[in-house]
Amino acid sequence: MSNLSELLPSGGGQNALNFTATGTLSNGAVVGLKSDGTVAVLDPDAVGSPADFPSNYNVQLAAACYDSIRDVVHVAYKDLGTSYVTHSAGSISGSTITWGTKSTVASEDPKDIDIAMNESIQFPIIAFCQSSGGNVKVRSGSGGSGTTMNWNGNLLVVQYGDNNNCMIVPNPPNSDSSSAETCIVFNTQSNGRAYVAALTTTSGASTSIRLGPTTLAYVANTHFLPVGLIYDATAQSQVCVLNQVNYSNAYQGCQAHQINIASTQINFSTGATIGTAFGASGTTCDESLSSNTRRMATSGNGKQVITGSFKEGSGGSNTLRAYVITTNGTSQAPSIASPVDMLPGQSGNIFYGTNTVYDSNAGLFVTVVGLGTNSYYATVLTSTLSGTTFTVNSGQTSLQSQNIYYDAITATYSDHTNNTVITSNQNPVAAYRGVTFAVGTLNVDKLIGITAQAISNGASGTVNLLGGINESQSGLTPGLDYYVDASTGQLTATSSGNTFIGTAVSATTLNIKDL
Repeated sequence: MSNLSELLPSGGGQNALNFTATGTLSNGAVVGLKSDGTVAVLDPDAVGSPADFPSNYNVQLAAACYDSIRDVVHVAYKDLGTSYVTHSAGSISGSTITWGTKSTVASEDPKDIDIAMNESIQFPIIAFCQSSGGNVKVRSGSGGSGTTMNWNGNLLVVQYGDNNNCMIVPNPPNSDSSSAETCIVFNTQSNGRAYVAALTTTSGASTSIRLGPTTLAYVANTHFLPVGLIYDATAQSQVCVLNQVNYSNAYQGCQAHQINIASTQINFSTGATIGTAFGASGTTCDESLSSNTRRMATSGNGKQVITGSFKEGSGGSNTLRAYVITTNGTSQAPSIASPVDMLPGQSGNIFYGTNTVYDSNAGLFVTVVGLGTNSYYATVLTSTLSGTTFTVNSGQTSLQSQNIYYDAITATYSDHTNNTVITSNQNPVAAYRGVTFAVGTLNVDKLIGITAQAISNGASGTVNLLGGINESQSGLTPGLDYYVDASTGQLTATSSGNTFIGTAVSATTLNIKDL
């Protein structure tokens, strides 16, 4: 007997079963089990190649939005070379991002930045708080094509004084091709109030205040700090999440408000408590309070999700959580579902820059977080929402090999290419960069085995299961370990970032790993 392959039973022994194929399967294909009981070739989540900003610099306070008209992602940020509010745009083709030349939005030093897309007038709009003085200011894009955007609109002061945590989103019901409305919220340091205002921007890029600023939340000796803002198309209103903090006695809490911008006034609900009510053990979203993250996403059915690093009390332990928020009609307080621990068993000050978007093509929420257990590189999770039940899918995608770090991280979804565009600084510091993330239909965690024959779509055929033997390979190196490529779902001899599947015993035979 010359080698081990002669000792192995032909056809993989007892670890083989017949399955119906979804799609045409070649002989020797790595396959996974679908929810309907059929098997298909693996189609893993895919990450594109990193694309760097053309200049070798890093940024702070980054925020992003998607422009479906130009099919670009707009990124607003503080340029650390100039300290100015700056804009860059990247075009998306498949999994490839091409960044254009940066442009200065305002020659001012910001401490908070946010950006929203006014689709009706086809311009992005940027809000920021000045680092010195804290005035809340807004400027609209004023023209351009592709990745080029001009910023010749007026620089509107929404409120003077020391303000923080500005966030801005569109208000489509009051928008048309001649003017677009946005909703802006922010905190004022002097009195702790959270304010809301409605802004109008004309097609000529002239922005003005239509309503407000109006007090959204106020209790003496406490501060209300915006940590999330989103537009809910079902209720045709905004949902805003605020941290409530008393710096004297360390009491804290978190609450959600529904905002409805009417023709003559801004209506809003009382706050619905998120987690434990305001007090010494109250719940807060305990990330950096600047507006450079998108913590909230919506599936468009009256359900919003806020994700982030939450804790109870000033000395509590942080966990990465999701809360589902349901709108209940105009100006009625929303309902809050029980929290979901997105990474059970992981806790502490290890979650940074949480962004969540809704992938309308896959019907999934995509969450990106700088994770301490991943050396603070970005980790991507996907989740489903059924009613108010939020379920995190098994499997995670690390972006460490793409050098996507927690620092200045953003995420936004492109419904043209069905990609989530993720941007961040690198580690160590180098050019700011972006990658695309595409949700797959059958990930490696659903791996069940390797086909023992070619199987036509809808037909039944044999699959060698985990723990079995597959004799349908070619060109293997005996004694070498093989893996399932995390990006392609195919066999590879490269171990880094991939899943072990078995060891070759001959050029044609693979001893598949056991369960």
